[in-house]
Amino acid sequence: MLIWQRLLSVRSNPVVSHPRRLICVRWMAVLCTVACWLHVGAEGLVLRVMMQTHARIQTLLLQNAQPIVWVEDAEDGFVDPEENLEPGEICLKSVKAFATNPADDPTNSINSNGDYNNNQRFLCAGALVQRPADVDNTMLIICDAWMADAILNEGGPNLQLQGAIQVLDELFLSHLEGHIINQPPGFSRNSRTTEDDPAVVAALRSFVLHCGDSVDNQWTCASFMAGQARGFAPLKDMVRTSSIYSSNFYDHNLDGFVFDYSKGMELYRSAATTSETADRIHRLLPNKETLQRYTTKRFTIVDDNL
Repeated sequence: MLIWQRLLSVRSNPVVSHPRRLICVRWMAVLCTVACWLHVGAEGLVLRVMMQTHARIQTLLLQNAQPIVWVEDAEDGFVDPEENLEPGEICLKSVKAFATNPADDPTNSINSNGDYNNNQRFLCAGALVQRPADVDNTMLIICDAWMADAILNEGGPNLQLQGAIQVLDELFLSHLEGHIINQPPGFSRNSRTTEDDPAVVAALRSFVLHCGDSVDNQWTCASFMAGQARGFAPLKDMVRTSSIYSSNFYDHNLDGFVFDYSKGMELYRSAATTSETADRIHRLLPNKETLQRYTTKRFTIVDDNL
């Protein structure tokens, strides 16, 4: 829980763009240009007026440009072991999501070093934290993915959701690859063998997402929506239905969300066409036959009198 004290201490001040200005701006360019030629005789004055008009148009057009969203590793010390972690916890990875400012030209957002310029908006942050090893339960070492949003003073929910999805994908991919790479040799990303299937299933069981509990929470609204968009469901619900999850794995602590493969497999398959990270995650997910072998069947008795 202490990790949220760090993730929830973010701020951002975005600039709001106005997409409907685009058509009006183009007509203004045409009218201004025509007016200059009709009513101004001096070539120097004509050129000066046209250049000023072009500069104003360029400014308005850039405000309507599609911003670039990206994720990168957080700076060293972003998660302080003494202040943000419980005893025995280990921060495996921490990331942040950013977007270019709408007043900037996205084509000029990358500097000569190949990095994004500093004029950027902070959207979301996340950290992958490994719980202390339980000597009584050597089957799984649980990793918690903690996420929180930046506070945007004006608008930006769709943009912030894009950043939150990228943060979630980055943490999920890091967990899956780390879990599988640490297994004995023989795993192939393109052709899984039966011996590798338990590692893949264990990777899903040991990833618990913490992203708030509703869209009404200003600290985690986009993070919560990102979890829904990627097929994560409440752990307390998944252990009561037929699934690969069991409350015994989590010492009966059922807070958070886990991957609901009945929905998430298709969601990641669709996202794989536009996201390289989502594609890598989709390739690592187990197939239905594998999941069925490790699914615990549960039956719910429905009382018609209720």
